[in-house]
Amino acid sequence: MDHKRKITMCLVLAAICSSVFGEEWRATVSKNLEALVGSCVVLPCTFTHPESSLPNSRLRGIWHRKDKWEEILYDDDRTKILDNFKGRTKLLGNLGENNCTLEVIEVKDHDNGLSFVPH
Repeated sequence: MDHKRKITMCLVLAAICSSVFGEEWRATVSKNLEALVGSCVVLPCTFTHPESSLPNSRLRGIWHRKDKWEEILYDDDRTKILDNFKGRTKLLGNLGENNCTLEVIEVKDHDNGLSFVPH
């Protein structure tokens, strides 16, 4: 293969790979929500992901505190949820439709200032 074809082939491969690997998981969550202690609050959330990453049937929603990945607020595996959130969080959204909306039941004083990030 001559030098010009090699360069063209490299550029084509780079263009293909950048579109595949350039996509990433992104979630859109409301930054500030207010709720009264004892009330319920719904945290609207949508997300996008690379088409080829996973079939919708294999998607999982895990909510945790921002910058504290180990502090899980919602997971299908309830044993992983922080004690003070067990039984108080419910996934309302349909992950197959890129909806990760979460409900927090009986808002507590210590919920103040929490940031949530789904993944």
